[in-house]
Parts: sequence; structure tokens; C-alpha cells
Amino acid sequence: MKNLPAASGRYITVAILILLIFITVLTAGNEDEYREYYDREIYALLKIVSTPENGEDGCFYSCRLIENENIITDGKYKTNIRIKVKGNKREEYAYGDLIRVNITLKEPMCARNPGNFDYKQYLMTLDISATGVINENVKIVKEGNSPDNIIKMIGIKVNRGMVLSLRRLLPDRESYITEAIFTGNKEYLDEEITGAFNDAGISHFMAVSGSHVVFFLLPVTFLLEKFSLKKQHRYIAEIVAMFIYLTITGFAVPVMRAVIMMSLSRIAFILRKDKDYLISFLLALLIVVLINPYAIYAVGTQLSFGAVFFIKYLSPLINTHFEKYKIYNNLPKQVKSGIALSIAVQVGVLPIMINNFKIQSIAVIGANLICAPLVEVIMVFAMPAFILEFAKIHFLAHFFVNVAYTAGEAVVFIAKYMAIISGWDFINIMQMSAISVLIYYLCLFGIISLKKLKKQYVICLILMVLLNGIIFPTNTLEIVCLDVGQGDSIFFRTPSGNAYMIDCGSSNVKEVGKYRILPFLKSERVDRLSALFITHPDTDHLSAFEELAKDIHIEKLILPDSLYSDDELEKLIVTAENFGIDIVYFKKGNVLIDGNVNINCLHPYPEYFFDTSNSVSIVMEVEYGDFKGLFTGDIEGKGEGEIHDKLGDYDFLKVAHHGSKYSTSNKFLERVKPEIAVISCSESNKYGHPHIEVMDRLDIYADNIFITKESGAVSIKTDGKKLVWEEFLVKG
Repeated sequence: MKNLPAASGRYITVAILILLIFITVLTAGNEDEYREYYDREIYALLKIVSTPENGEDGCFYSCRLIENENIITDGKYKTNIRIKVKGNKREEYAYGDLIRVNITLKEPMCARNPGNFDYKQYLMTLDISATGVINENVKIVKEGNSPDNIIKMIGIKVNRGMVLSLRRLLPDRESYITEAIFTGNKEYLDEEITGAFNDAGISHFMAVSGSHVVFFLLPVTFLLEKFSLKKQHRYIAEIVAMFIYLTITGFAVPVMRAVIMMSLSRIAFILRKDKDYLISFLLALLIVVLINPYAIYAVGTQLSFGAVFFIKYLSPLINTHFEKYKIYNNLPKQVKSGIALSIAVQVGVLPIMINNFKIQSIAVIGANLICAPLVEVIMVFAMPAFILEFAKIHFLAHFFVNVAYTAGEAVVFIAKYMAIISGWDFINIMQMSAISVLIYYLCLFGIISLKKLKKQYVICLILMVLLNGIIFPTNTLEIVCLDVGQGDSIFFRTPSGNAYMIDCGSSNVKEVGKYRILPFLKSERVDRLSALFITHPDTDHLSAFEELAKDIHIEKLILPDSLYSDDELEKLIVTAENFGIDIVYFKKGNVLIDGNVNINCLHPYPEYFFDTSNSVSIVMEVEYGDFKGLFTGDIEGKGEGEIHDKLGDYDFLKVAHHGSKYSTSNKFLERVKPEIAVISCSESNKYGHPHIEVMDRLDIYADNIFITKESGAVSIKTDGKKLVWEEFLVKG
């Protein structure tokens, strides 16, 4: 009973820390503090607060707004601006430089569809809430250099020195993977390698992490021990050294977490107090979110805190369980510890890995288990290589760097091999749903609280991973009109679980498949389309076809049955044949039946006279119970006349031709009278879509009108009777 107050106090402390973390995250702000400047050109004095980050056609910097039109703003804004300097000037500027320039600030792009990358949120994790581009012809006036943090400036130079040392020791390009893992500098890696690392689920190795702190501290501790300092004094010196290193890395969250937790451990020893791992873990998390609440959304934060949590609480249970087996007991202690630690980390952060990277397979765990010790070899040998090269001891420097290089090449080989395995359909695991993630972690915490690997919990964990991609039959028809900019892409899933798509293109979003459509399909746990309808062969309706065909299985490509042909259509047909996709031609009167869902073709028919590709657009209606939806492609006035007699009242209308005034006539709407009308178009489209004439007509006949440029993706769900809808950008 004597220990009860202490235990109760610990639980109260833990509860308060968790509460404070939630309050901090829920009250986060500042994401729009530059709103008054959005889309306005300002003559600004900016201070560069980061190192250059090379891009494809320019260089990126983080800047602080110091002055605007002779009005001092330094200290007014808590977040920074990310600028892109294009052309030959792109690498002229360094940390602390003051530059004066005319620049137009922009609001960063947020996610427009479920599953899409939220660039705005990502920048907020870096304390950035506005962007701007400086073109080659824009005059930039440099007004000196005034770094905020001398230690950070020195650290940047040291980091750059490490990179240059590696490049002097290794031939061109061969240093890139070593420097990516050792310093976090990935700018010179080619897309093949970064893609392989992503596919294999090991891209987190190419980032400054808590392990870097450990390797940084090794030579520091070695030198301090040589001075025969008392442990308390040595710990104080180590704390100071770690915080200097934290400043050097620009307060990277994984480094901050490691520095805080390691410092708290040393402070507890100095104060002769028992260290509490859980409280130090939560204090580190609290400090991180107090500095920047958005850091909690960063994958690096989630992986870093997740890894150390499961190392502490799960790896001992795994080690104890494996000790039942003779072959495991015969291994050296360090090897056993490494195996248990690696498995604990991979099992603990697996849902984070699955949901934040490209579609993964169970091979992710194997890749991480094999590569983790190789990464340690790189870290152990790269540091002395840098020191020896700096000391002009080139022979030994070359020996150490070649060991690091060999380990790096092994990591690349494993990444490429595992990336291939990840692409094998029979072991693919799709993005985990929220409920799957919740059950997964409840099972893990059940194992930790019981301090035993219960079989039923382990089985449940495996099932949550392997079965999360299965869509079980429901009584719901789901339709999602995606925001693809100036284009069309509509997804729908029938109650039987089959997935379909109508069109997949954009005329103003590059790689729309890679960045908008495929991430959405991943979030919906779709790796197979029963059919992809291309309503007509225009780029803004089919540009992503090849991207989709490479990544998911498309059973049928359905095209309009007409005499119309052009280069785009011929290219589409050849691409489909190359991927082994069946081609089906859809004409008036055809019906595709999926359980209780009927997909009826109203247009075109082979004899129909056409003058444009829009005229031959597939027009189809989807029927399920009392629900009727009409999908019109880019059908125009004459085509509307062809189907007029087939039309009736509809619950849903995909407005034709992105809201062009040449479609969706009064006569057409008088028959259709939709409850929901959706227009797919881009905010920056050059056509002025949707035209005011169409909006006026829709206001008369449609109950609810949505435009993807304002609403983002629009989803509609029905059980055949009731109808519910949601705008992705207008929630709550």
C-alpha cells in the first residue's frame, strides 16, 4: 500500500500529459496566417532559414517574412514561406541571407480527394504555411547575411562538409546512397532508387533519425571518458552536445525525440531519481507538439515515437517468447536482442508504413529486418571516414568509406528485390481502414498489458493486415466524383463489392493518376476494377489510363460503339491490348448487370452521325432500387436530343462537359430534374467552366449543385432508397 500514492501520481501525470497533447493538437492554428497575402504580389524582404533543396527546375528555400512594403513584419508570423527560385540563380543563396524581391504568395494545395497527399498539412509539419515562385526574369536583391543561429550555421557547414568528403572519397554517384542514409541528403538519388526504397517500405532509412544521435554521441562519450570526468559531469556535457546536434539538424522531430528522452534519462541519474520511460516518452511528445502541433501528422514523428514505444514494451515479450526455442537460445545475446527489437519495431509501425507509403506487401517486414543492421554499418563506418578524411588520413578513410559503400549497395540491392516482391499480387496488402488500425493496436496493447504473446491476439493482428483489403458485400451503392482538375473521373462500387470507374483524365493536372486517382483507389482498398468506362477519347477523360493499368488490374475497358476514330483512341486501344485488357464496345440498348445494379447505355449507336468526339460520349444510367443516376460524359446539344425520349427524373446527374453552356439545356433539365448535380472542373480552367448560363439553369431544376473545384471530391451513397452525400472539402 505504501507504493500506491507514487503509482497513482504516475498515472495522473501520464493522464495529464496525454490530455495536454490532445488539447495542443486540437487547438492548432496558423495554417492560414498569410491569407491576406494570397494571390497578391508583394515587395518583400525575406530571410532564408534553411539550406537549399534542389528540385527539377529550381531550388527550394524556407524563408521568414522580415518586411513587406517597408512595414516591419519580423516576429508577427509564426510560420515560414517556402519559395522556389527558378533558373541559374537557384543555388546562390545560403542560410541567413536577406533577399528583397517581388513575389506572389500562394496557399499550398490541400488534399482534394480521400487518400490524396495533403501538401498543405505536410508543409505545416515543417512550419510553412505559404508558398511562392521566383522566376528567372525576376530581380532579386541580396542585402547581406544575418543568421539567427550561429550553431545551426556551423552545423549546416559541417553537414555540407560531410557530403563533400564522401564525394571526394567515392566516385561520382557512388556516394549518393551512403550520404542519403548518413546525412539525410536525398537530392541526387535517381527516381529508380527512391522508388525502390518506397516500394520496399524502407524510405525512412534515408532521413535523420534518433539513431543518428546515438552515433553522434559515441565519439563524444569516448573523448569525455578520456578526460576521466565523473559520470554526472560527463552526462551534463553529453546533454549539451546533444542539444548542439539538435540545433545542427534543424530540430528534426526524430532527433528532438531522441535528445529529449536521452537527456531526461541522464537528468534522472544526476538528480538520483528513478527514470520513468513512459513519462519521458510523453514529455518528449508534448514538447514536440507544443513547438509545432502539426508535427504529429508527420510520418517521421509517427515512426520515431512508434518505434521507441514498441522497442521498450514489445521487444522484451518477443525475446521471452522466442527463448522457448533452442535454435534462438543458441544465438549470441546481441543477435537475439537485435532480432527481437527489429520485429517489435516492424510489427509496431506496420500500419503506419502501409498507410503512408505506396501499396505494400508483407515483404516490408523482411526488408526492414535485413536492412536495419546494414544501415547501422553505414552509420558506424561513415562517421570515422569523414573524420579521417578531414585529418588527411586518406588510406584509412578509404577503407571505412568503402565498407559503408558496400553496405549501401547491399541495401539498394535488397530494396530493388523487395520492391519486385511487393508487386506480386498474391501477397499485396492494401491500405488499412481506420477500424482495422484500431483493432490492430488494441491487440498490440492487449499483448503488452498481459505481458505475453497470446495466440488469439497474434492471429487477430495477422488477420487485420491480410484481410483489410477485402470489401465485403453491403447494401450500399457508392459513387465518388473525384476532383481531377479540368477533367473527369468517377468511381463507383456496387453492393456486391465490385469497383468501376468512368473516365480517368485531366488536361491540367500532371500525372493525375499517380497523384490523385491511384491514392484514392488505395484509400478505398481497390486493386482491381471490374470495368473502366472511357466515355470518349479526349485527353481530359483518359490521360491517366496507362498509369492506372500499370498499378491495378483492369478487367474490361469499355468504349463507345461508334465509327468515330482518332489518334488518341487508337493509342488507347493499343495500350489496353499491351496490358492484356479486354476491350468492350458499349452502345445504345446494352446493359451491364451487377447484382441488383443495372448499367444501361443510352448513347451512342454505331449509325449515329458525329462531328466531334464529344458527340459520341457514352451516356449511361445506373439503377439500383429506387435510385437512378445519369452519367453524361461530354455530350452536347445534339446528343442530348438523341436521348431525350429515354430520360426521366434522376436522383443524380453528372453534368456534361464540365458545365459548358453548350450542354445541359433547359429542355434536358426539364426531363431530368436531378436531386444532386455534380460539375467536374478546375479553378484555373481557361474555358470559364462552369458557365453562368448552366448555373442559372441548374438553379431552377436541381436541388443540390456541387462543383469539384469548390467541394473537392463529392461522394454519394444510397441503399436504393435513402440518399446521402458529402463534400470532401466541406466537412462537419
